[in-house]
Amino acid sequence: MSENITMAELLAAEENHKPKRGEIVKATVELIRDNQVVLAVPGYAGYDAYMFNDQYSDNPDDIKELKKGDVIDVSISRINETEDSMSIFVSRLPLLRKKNQELLLDAYNNKATINVNVTKVVNKGVVAEYAGCEIFIPESLLSIGEKVNLNNFIGRSIDVKVVEKKTDPKGREKYVASHKAILLGEMQEKRKEEIEGINVGDTVKGTVLKFEPYGVLMQIGLARGIMKYNQVSHFKEERAEKVLAIGDEVAVKVIAKEGNKIDLSRKALIPSPYKVYTAKNKVSDTVKGKVTQKIAAGLIMELDKGVSGLLHKSEFSWNPNDNLDMCVKIGDELEVKIIKTDDEKERISLSRKLLIDNPWKNVDCKKGDVIDVKVVEVSSKGLVVTACGVDVTIAPNDCLIEKGKLEDFYAKDDTEKAKVIDVNKEKWILKLSIKVLKLAEQQKEFEKYRNENDEKDATIGDIVGKIEE
Repeated sequence: MSENITMAELLAAEENHKPKRGEIVKATVELIRDNQVVLAVPGYAGYDAYMFNDQYSDNPDDIKELKKGDVIDVSISRINETEDSMSIFVSRLPLLRKKNQELLLDAYNNKATINVNVTKVVNKGVVAEYAGCEIFIPESLLSIGEKVNLNNFIGRSIDVKVVEKKTDPKGREKYVASHKAILLGEMQEKRKEEIEGINVGDTVKGTVLKFEPYGVLMQIGLARGIMKYNQVSHFKEERAEKVLAIGDEVAVKVIAKEGNKIDLSRKALIPSPYKVYTAKNKVSDTVKGKVTQKIAAGLIMELDKGVSGLLHKSEFSWNPNDNLDMCVKIGDELEVKIIKTDDEKERISLSRKLLIDNPWKNVDCKKGDVIDVKVVEVSSKGLVVTACGVDVTIAPNDCLIEKGKLEDFYAKDDTEKAKVIDVNKEKWILKLSIKVLKLAEQQKEFEKYRNENDEKDATIGDIVGKIEE
């Protein structure tokens, strides 16, 4: 194009280049007035270009940064053509909003956190502004659980996540955001920190939330834990619902932890019935208990509520022949002695025989000894006699050397000699025989008598021979 081209020629060259509404063009700032900016738009000869200040940006202060000579992208919003003049009005807002829409879409696609300014309350929520775009925040996504006053959010700047994109009937994109998602994220982070700070063995405060089939759900700060029902009380008959109520705040102990799973115990902080009992009743003390169960090892005895002890069958009596099934029944109350406690396993060992004198402790005879006995009772089963301080029975065949009834030969309080045939004081065995001694005496008399008769029949030579011997 020649440098000497006339204005008429220039106008003619561009006569068919007409502006179109919505067209995006580059414009140069020529003049800044109080309420509008005068622009030059290359390619549109004959058209004056104007932009009102409020079309530069949604922020009124941004126009202050604009200066003469700046080149800006604008969109043609209105075209005026009359016989006297031709002008176009442009706006930067559609471009900014398109750009902002892209920023908003990017935040939605990348699940990014953005900061918005709440501008007004609408039905069931609030509207917030982000980069010139409006975003709807439903009331349900403004907080965690609690009821909120929507008016308190007007003018506030809050962080949100764009959670939904919609298109209205006119094809415009609408976005839904959540402040609750931010709060939940912050809470999760704090919850993670709290859980990391909780250790097995710690004592913490917990609030009862719910009674679940597997235990009591408890809130510990932002964390949650489970207290199984067997950890509520030391007493099985005490149901959790009778001991605790929803909303109760109680001290609990952390007894296990795996990841986010926390096991709690209330009873771990309460002295067990065993500890309470053994603090008052020591080894060697005499106590009373009720027989609640018979087992192969002996008797289970209830000493106090929630406290049991074992009376081993070997500790029931000194008499090894006593039959527990015959001697004791469920519900019997016995006096016993504490002989051992196991604090780790919380077990108590008991003895009854230590409260009873052992008559056999002084039995000191041995097999073959001849001892004195005193008849206590005479019956068809034999003689009950007192020997070495204990009562034993001598069978009938160890009493008589001839036929007859025992009553014909013995009476109560008679004293006799008896020979020890067998003895074992641990097993309470003392076998005696009167018959053995009587037979020995009878044999001795017989030998004496025979000897005397043999000497009467002897000759003088026999007698002399004996003397010479």
